[in-house]
Amino acid sequence: MAALLQACGRGPDPAPVPTERQFKLSVRAGFAAFRSHRGIVAITFGKGSFEFFQWGVLALYVLYGVRELGLSPAELGVIAMIGSLGPLLAGLVTTPVSRRFGTSATSVVAAILLGGNLLIPLASGSHLLVILTIGAGQFLLGLGVVYLIILRSTMLQRTVEPQLLGRVGSVIHLVDWGPGPLGGLFGGLLGSAIGLRPALLLLGIGTLGAVPWLAVAAARGHLAVRDSPESH
Repeated sequence: MAALLQACGRGPDPAPVPTERQFKLSVRAGFAAFRSHRGIVAITFGKGSFEFFQWGVLALYVLYGVRELGLSPAELGVIAMIGSLGPLLAGLVTTPVSRRFGTSATSVVAAILLGGNLLIPLASGSHLLVILTIGAGQFLLGLGVVYLIILRSTMLQRTVEPQLLGRVGSVIHLVDWGPGPLGGLFGGLLGSAIGLRPALLLLGIGTLGAVPWLAVAAARGHLAVRDSPESH
């Protein structure tokens, strides 16, 4: 299917853009371009802080679900299935929602949705209720994450010069994904020190660390996009 879609979309390749040969200059240009776009910076650092705590949650989540909540592999799979619907919905509603309400306020709401992991340690009751509670949290989390990714991709395409897209993208990946492994280690150590449920509660609160980044950027008008973002 991928080969077929590529074949259907083939066209003349654009002329290559001359690039700097010196690696240091190239990296410096990427960081400079990244810093100059405040909205992209806010989303990236906000998401980077989220990823740190998210990896910590991932280090403990399955163990907590099996040990403390008595979830079976099939039930964990159902939760994953419910959670996967969030990103799918984000791809469908980002454009109309952003057109209707703007991208500033909705970005802050999306950052709040990243706290969906808090529903893991708060889930209680019957197996069905636990599954629905955790699944809802993962659904909301996925919805918020993908909304922010789509918005950032739109801002990149509209504000960053084509020859700098790769370098800025590399900086984004460094800030975005770099904290994750450290967060996983931190989560494991925290769970060993204070227990699974208290650790998941603290880590869930930590995933809301993106909210200040997005709230300040929205208040300063750095997240405003004139036209509604399109999925990329």
